[in-house]
Amino acid sequence: MAKKSQGSQTPNEKYNAEFGEENAASKVKQSHQNKVKDNFQTPDEKYNAEFGTENTGKSQK
Repeated sequence: MAKKSQGSQTPNEKYNAEFGEENAASKVKQSHQNKVKDNFQTPDEKYNAEFGTENTGKSQK
């Protein structure tokens, strides 16, 4: 009977059941959204977000 239920699963569902990667699709989607969001940042904002520091060497006047 176990084989019958496995036959109705998609390959992704079989993989998820075996390896526990249930959120892979949502992680990819979130990564894509973050990439799109980065396109609207200034280089300084992008640097700060990536490295967690503020660019204090330059004046913003």
